[in-house]
Amino acid sequence: MISFADGKTSGEHLVRIYDRGEEKTIITNALTVRQALRAAKITIDEKIDAVEPNIDMELTGAKYQVNIFRARPITIVDGNKRLKITTAEQTPVLIAKAAGIEVFEEDKTALSNSDNMAVDGANMVMKIDRASMVNFVLYGKESVIRTHAKTVGELLKEKNINPKKDDTLSEERSAKIIPGMKIE
Repeated sequence: MISFADGKTSGEHLVRIYDRGEEKTIITNALTVRQALRAAKITIDEKIDAVEPNIDMELTGAKYQVNIFRARPITIVDGNKRLKITTAEQTPVLIAKAAGIEVFEEDKTALSNSDNMAVDGANMVMKIDRASMVNFVLYGKESVIRTHAKTVGELLKEKNINPKKDDTLSEERSAKIIPGMKIE
């Protein structure tokens, strides 16, 4: 609803729509975001595009901002595996989830433009740099931890583990981290 100087309100809404890097502003009597998009002559593919706020949200206020995220092809490079997906997700964690790939907190992800579209088959590439898994036993409690540390000493520092003076380590602090190794 738009307010006038005399305090009265109209049934109209000011709606700013951001789509593909462009902004379009309309004044509409639409009752929902979906109706506002129709009024603006903007179409979306509900199966693959994303709209914020929700496309069926009721418009009750005076001003709204609507963001449209268009699905686009993304090549995910996970070690030696390459997977091509089409998604509107914007963050690496949500892109991985849409692809059915589990990404752990210690894994590093990076989104970039493709250097070679012929190889990647998409303009956007997401690379996953997996953390090494290490079997770690601390005072009898065994767990699997993930790390990008290069040495046992770096791992202890990264995980904020400070062995006491009388404690012993099964590996030297300078020992290189090898995926799957056991440290006690």
